[in-house]
Amino acid sequence: MQTLPQIFTVILVVSGILSVVLISKRPALFWPVLVVFSILGAGPMIKGHAIVDEFLLLCLLLGVLIVLMRKHDTSGEQAHERSMAEKVHITLFLVFVTYLALQSVRGMFILDDLRMVRFIALYTMLGALGFVVSKRWFPVPDPNSMAKIVVVSGAVYFLSYLLIGIFAEYVEGVWRYESQGAQWVGTSVAVFPALIVLPSITLLLRRKSGGQVHLCLATITLMFVAGLYYSSRILESIMLFLLLFLFVSIRFKRFLPIFLIYIVVFSLFSMVFESPTFTIRHLGSITTSTMRHLESIAASSMIFFGTPRESDNDRFLQFKAAMEATKESPWTVIVGRGYYAHKKAMVPYVKRLQDEAGMRTGSIESVRPATFLVLLVDTGLLGIGLFIMNIIASAYGIISNYPKDRVMSIILLVSLTGVFLTTLLSQNYTTIIFYMAFMPFGFLVRSYQRFPVPANEQDAAEARTQPSMGSL
Repeated sequence: MQTLPQIFTVILVVSGILSVVLISKRPALFWPVLVVFSILGAGPMIKGHAIVDEFLLLCLLLGVLIVLMRKHDTSGEQAHERSMAEKVHITLFLVFVTYLALQSVRGMFILDDLRMVRFIALYTMLGALGFVVSKRWFPVPDPNSMAKIVVVSGAVYFLSYLLIGIFAEYVEGVWRYESQGAQWVGTSVAVFPALIVLPSITLLLRRKSGGQVHLCLATITLMFVAGLYYSSRILESIMLFLLLFLFVSIRFKRFLPIFLIYIVVFSLFSMVFESPTFTIRHLGSITTSTMRHLESIAASSMIFFGTPRESDNDRFLQFKAAMEATKESPWTVIVGRGYYAHKKAMVPYVKRLQDEAGMRTGSIESVRPATFLVLLVDTGLLGIGLFIMNIIASAYGIISNYPKDRVMSIILLVSLTGVFLTTLLSQNYTTIIFYMAFMPFGFLVRSYQRFPVPANEQDAAEARTQPSMGSL
């Protein structure tokens, strides 16, 4: 697969340059470009490094800087009066990413590794993005348009994810999973955009436009096929929830083709890739997969109660090693050991615990636990506390922003809950889309809510949004 990195690099550079030009020339494209870059950049890797979304964000912010240097227009900021809850959320997010940036500086000196500059830059950019988004200097698309952008980006993302595996198996002649960790992130991280696409699909399927329904059906099909093709229990669980949720939230006439897609995809997949009995066996497996995930998380967390199941031993061991590495001193309990220090700091504890459990199979050079444990070891209870407070602030924002739309409130809260649960299962702490999920005015908090338009822009805004208004 030597040609793929070169293709990715060319596309990356061209996209970055175009984004700088587009944003500087047409600032109204800020949000569409941000959404597309956040979703499409979440999966591809360049020679094993997941830096695509970081580079694209850098280019986007460069375009923003050009706009602000040319003409600083704060009319958008004045158009929206922030509530106290919004101000608190903005402050919490900026404090959180600033804290992570400082921990990255600390980690650079502790590890004596200049490559940590990457993470310093990452959290600095996230802080700048949070500030720009909270100021509302750039117009936010109406909810219908925002949802379309997210769903189209999701469709392209999961199609690309599928094609990477198919290219690996049928062109390069290697196992589909060989592309992960080299050209694409691992499965548990790769399926994260599904949590962002979920609310957009729900919103569009509740509208009257038939074209939107076809777009959603195509995206659902791609997501479902990707979940089956890569045997992703997380994505399969998300798709099962979506099926059940749509059954009770949209008209049966629209639900029926979605249900048929599930049945057809199951059947075709079983005939092409698996044995004839695959459909029935796998259906039962998917039906219970969500519960198994939750049980697995609970089992790995209860280190002082009972004995974990054999299938949970690795997660249980990492959780216990993280706890021991953290409570080495009062200082590490509060502020941790420094960003990325977990890779080496947890090694002696993992070795000892493996020896005690008779699980040692070879040498251990580094440890890669899930995001929640990374935050615990690297940033201490202060970092964990800031993260949880941001999640709580996001949940409050969702509830207060959609008081009359129970369906959207529920699906957004479910997606936010999924974002939190992924920190217990995957390593998504360096992806832009993860932080945008709970960022103030990010994907889940206020992306689907209408905002007042400045008086001097009212006529232009009405003319621009009238077609979408008619479809609501």
